[in-house]
Amino acid sequence: SGDFIYFYFGSSEGEMTMHDPNETLPEGYDPRTRPWYKGAQANGSFISAPYVDATSGRMVISVAQRVSGGVYAGDLGLDSVTQRVLNLANEHVYPVIVDRQGSIIIHANKDMVLKSITSLSDELSVDLVQQKAKSAAISEITVSNQASFVSVAPIDGTDWYLMFVFDKQAALAPVNDLIRNSAVFAVILFVVIAVVMLKVISAMLKPIEVLGDAINELASGDGDLTKRINLQRQDEIGHLAAGIDRFIQQLHGLMKDIADDADHLKQAATLTNQSTQDSNQQIERQQAEVTQVATAVNEMAATANEVANNAEQTAEAARESAEFSEQGKVLIGRNQQ
Repeated sequence: SGDFIYFYFGSSEGEMTMHDPNETLPEGYDPRTRPWYKGAQANGSFISAPYVDATSGRMVISVAQRVSGGVYAGDLGLDSVTQRVLNLANEHVYPVIVDRQGSIIIHANKDMVLKSITSLSDELSVDLVQQKAKSAAISEITVSNQASFVSVAPIDGTDWYLMFVFDKQAALAPVNDLIRNSAVFAVILFVVIAVVMLKVISAMLKPIEVLGDAINELASGDGDLTKRINLQRQDEIGHLAAGIDRFIQQLHGLMKDIADDADHLKQAATLTNQSTQDSNQQIERQQAEVTQVATAVNEMAATANEVANNAEQTAEAARESAEFSEQGKVLIGRNQQ
């Protein structure tokens, strides 16, 4: 109550009672016609807009409350209220109280009091303040030519609004620091994870490298099928290596059987070659004998041809002799006649 300058009571009969009995009122003063009385009767309570008290010269507001038989009211000096509100401020945040008409009630700069909120920012309006008060959302608004975050909350029992203005740069500084620190931490964590993963991957790939070297050696021209991978692991790579070892063992046995069969084939080929050589020698002897026979046949054929020619000549001589004999007979016959 120390913040109140005056207390007074207006009765429903129109009587006015002041806390100072020596205080005089104008003749015919009827409290029922005053805004504070009407407001309290209509709404149960009433808070007037700030005004300068003519007597004290202080900035005050009238606060009224409906009670039985009338309205109890008082004029409250805003000095202590303003100080309490401004105590909520810090280096980067300051409060502002505005009423539903958009007038500034409390501001750190006294020159802004009773001015319209549009003097703070062209973006501010009564509708916007009421809308933000309902949603409790924080808006980014340029206030006094400075990028700011603004939150608005209604003051219960009044038509006033408490508005906090945050310096955007200062408000985001912890966030920016957190982002920067998080980025540094993320880089460090990434490097650590990369190193760990590199070692893990290297350890995981080592058996694969051993497996690959073994396979490359087997694939080369001098592949030794007696070698085994012998990778003692119980994971998929170990199972794969064991399977390859079994395959190499089977391949080794197969190649050994092939080598044995090749030796047998070589021996059979040697025998076949010897038989072939013997057959060739026999054929050569037979060819020589056939050649001799052919030569003898040719000689016999020549002799036969010569004999035939001689026989033909003999036959021809015989025919001529026969003819001569026949002619002789004819001549003899003619001579005998």
